[in-house]
Amino acid sequence: MIAIDLDGTVVEPSLDGHDWPVPLGIPLHLEMHRVRPEVQVAVHSHPLYATVWADLAEVPPVLDQSSALGGGSLVAVDEYDGAANDSSAAAAAVQLMGDADMALLAAHGVFVTGVSVRAAHQRCVALEQRAERAWHARAIGEGPLRSRLGAAPAAAFAKSEGDGFIGFWEAAVRTELRADPTLLDQG
Repeated sequence: MIAIDLDGTVVEPSLDGHDWPVPLGIPLHLEMHRVRPEVQVAVHSHPLYATVWADLAEVPPVLDQSSALGGGSLVAVDEYDGAANDSSAAAAAVQLMGDADMALLAAHGVFVTGVSVRAAHQRCVALEQRAERAWHARAIGEGPLRSRLGAAPAAAFAKSEGDGFIGFWEAAVRTELRADPTLLDQG
């Protein structure tokens, strides 16, 4: 891990002694933190099902409670024009995302924000579950997709910052540490 400033300049090198470069996709993160300083964590990834919905520029519905965990709002950004390292494309995408907590970036993947690593992780997992369940429901083809959640539970889930489901993130970390016990070693 390296530390960078809002210009993308390395300010603290990796603790493992490697001279890691700044990742190409960092402009999206930098722009998000520049425009929305309240965002503590931003994750850009390419999960299978959510990326398919992103490529369709369509927001999948929340069909069940697991798909709603983590809360927040989701938008489709169909105008992501440019490569991962294109600062102007990143700025336009963040502008189009507005105050949404998650975005499906057409031809690019997903972007998820959170108040903590735990919250962002929960939103990432729930978004992929949402996308997968909607994909399967659409494949069955029994009419329009609609949530079976009532209005009150749906509103309560949407207001969540994603930080309340204690244990889910921690279980993922323990799994990684079992796979590589040296993960937290410094130097």
